[in-house]
Amino acid sequence: MNFKGLARDDGFFHLYNDSLDSLCLTDNQRHGLLFYLGSNLSFAWSKSVSISYQSIVSNYSDVEHYANRYISLYCGMDLINENLNDFFEEALNLFYTADYILRSLGDSEPTDLKDSFRHYKGIDGTLDIKMLNPNFDQDWIENFNFNAPKRLALFNEIYYQLFEKLGSKLKKFGSNFEDSYRAGFHIASTGFHYDAKGTMSLLDSLFKAQPPVILALREAPSLYMAYGEEFRKNHIFTNILQLACQGNDQKLYMPIHW
Repeated sequence: MNFKGLARDDGFFHLYNDSLDSLCLTDNQRHGLLFYLGSNLSFAWSKSVSISYQSIVSNYSDVEHYANRYISLYCGMDLINENLNDFFEEALNLFYTADYILRSLGDSEPTDLKDSFRHYKGIDGTLDIKMLNPNFDQDWIENFNFNAPKRLALFNEIYYQLFEKLGSKLKKFGSNFEDSYRAGFHIASTGFHYDAKGTMSLLDSLFKAQPPVILALREAPSLYMAYGEEFRKNHIFTNILQLACQGNDQKLYMPIHW
């Protein structure tokens, strides 16, 4: 896919920034959130959850055109800060740690996600070489309260902690918000290049646990491209409520629209 030269969509850019403003995030959290959302781009457009994939693509001449537009909506793909490639290992470690914390809140002992990463045989024939080999952020694990009540607020807090940590590290590279979003996509693409299965497993695991507020932002590009007029009329909190209430009786949440 050729993303170079694609400009951002100013309509989506301003709507998205308004949604982010509504969430009252710190600068670090906003950088980290945009990085996380950018890292989900190549994964999300091909595995849409709340929208029919075919209904979106049918509005475009081909799948590649759709993917290019989807990925470049917020920031375009002209300028890439190559220095952010140095952030790859740090981001991978934080994603890996967040995944471990989330799965530790389940009823069974969490399995090591490293089993999903691609192995290579060393010279002596042992399987000890991995293209992706993340490590835990021990400080985060040691300071996390694993005995806290398992409520939606706890899952929100885990993701906000992830974003805060990502953002604090991103600022070392002098990135702006658009660069953080763009960097997330390119670093995830690097992961797919080295180990598609391992990267997919990691992103998929984080996706399955994400709360409605994150899911609403993640699904925004798809909503905008498929139902642009309706998306412009909805507030971010309306989208969050709809995603939170999926599968429940509409009587519980429809009154908020009227």
